[in-house]
Amino acid sequence: MALLKKVDIFSGLKDKDLKKIYALAIEKTVRKGDYVFLRGTFGKVLYVVIDGLIKIEQPTERGKVKTLSILGPGECFGEMAIITNLPRSASAIALEDTKLFMLKREVFVSHLQNHPEISLRIIEVLCERLTEANEQIKSLTFDSVAARLANNIVSLAEKFGENEGSSWRIRIRLTHQELADLVGSTREIITRTLKLFQDEGSVEVDGERNLWIRDSQKLAQWIK
Repeated sequence: MALLKKVDIFSGLKDKDLKKIYALAIEKTVRKGDYVFLRGTFGKVLYVVIDGLIKIEQPTERGKVKTLSILGPGECFGEMAIITNLPRSASAIALEDTKLFMLKREVFVSHLQNHPEISLRIIEVLCERLTEANEQIKSLTFDSVAARLANNIVSLAEKFGENEGSSWRIRIRLTHQELADLVGSTREIITRTLKLFQDEGSVEVDGERNLWIRDSQKLAQWIK
């Protein structure tokens, strides 16, 4: 139940209400590489990440994939489809073995009716995601691949980073292809750009594939 307190849309609820939601939630484990749901399907479940990582993705006009966001513990997804009763606008896939809470639509809608504050928080979350999507569109239009990659590395460090001295280690491990999908580029270009960052000393990829920010000021220069 402690995890539900950290979920944005439930953070304002009292313990007794959280207990009711927790009692009605269903646990599910999704293996790495498996889809939770596909774009275009109808959604009847809200998901909360307990442990692991979920990637939200959409196909592009060129037949590739664009990663919209990477979600970790305490973050929810799938709320838009169960509120609008429209098809899912994106697909969700596990980047590693992931444990989820599932809340069925009828349970969730019932709580919305009794707790209007959840509705307000959902509106705020959706507005935040719309703003993020608009920023991604603007970045894809105007920014270089190096600028987009640097910006995404900083964002990943802010969300999943651990400070170690003057460096930041990003706790999650992403392949060059996964970074390319996040940035909106190709694996080959991302590999070359990462090498450029490593040569200048702003970023390091160690022998265990951990991504480090070694010089945040140098990295930030690419974003400006």
